[in-house]
Amino acid sequence: MPSGMRARAVVVAMLLGAVPGIWAAGRNQPLTTAELLVDLARDHALVRRGQQTEADVQTVRTLLRAALRLDPQLTDAYVWLYELATLAGDQAAAGQALTGLLNADPTNQNAFALWLAAGARVCQTAEARAEWLQAVLQTPRPPALQAMVHVELARLELERVDLAAAQRHLDRAFELEPTCVAAAALALHALGDEAPAVARLKALLRLLAAHPAEL
Repeated sequence: MPSGMRARAVVVAMLLGAVPGIWAAGRNQPLTTAELLVDLARDHALVRRGQQTEADVQTVRTLLRAALRLDPQLTDAYVWLYELATLAGDQAAAGQALTGLLNADPTNQNAFALWLAAGARVCQTAEARAEWLQAVLQTPRPPALQAMVHVELARLELERVDLAAAQRHLDRAFELEPTCVAAAALALHALGDEAPAVARLKALLRLLAAHPAEL
């Protein structure tokens, strides 16, 4: 068999899961067919780096979607699809990828933060944004993610110059996640330059405890 035909036969065998000797780095289990598809997508993107065409992008996207049809819990595929959609300016596809990622990994804070930002961009007014965030709170989620929603609500109340409402959301965020960096940073910002020194020191210490690198 000519070498080119042999190479194509190996790729086909990989896609069908017929190559038993392919192992994941650092583990004692063979790659699944879905993982192989993600690796093929990654390899294709690397080989074509700097000279990608729309056809190359579509090839990568097709491989990733095929991987997710086989394994909807494959988080790497969602991340790649999100990046492709973001680069293409396709907000709908980006949102779908983030939703899939959160379904596969409900505790992923980075994905949830991006999902919140995407949802907020769709809202045309501050009122619509507040209603949407309140609706998000109705869905049970891990405390750290619920805290992130309260931080966004606090940020919105600060834009409205309702300091009391903002503080209530920040307090709730700290109840849910005592080391919430975003809440600590926003609480410090909300004090303003004329806040008492004791209050500013308390806010600074809280931020330092949550994340020393922020200072």
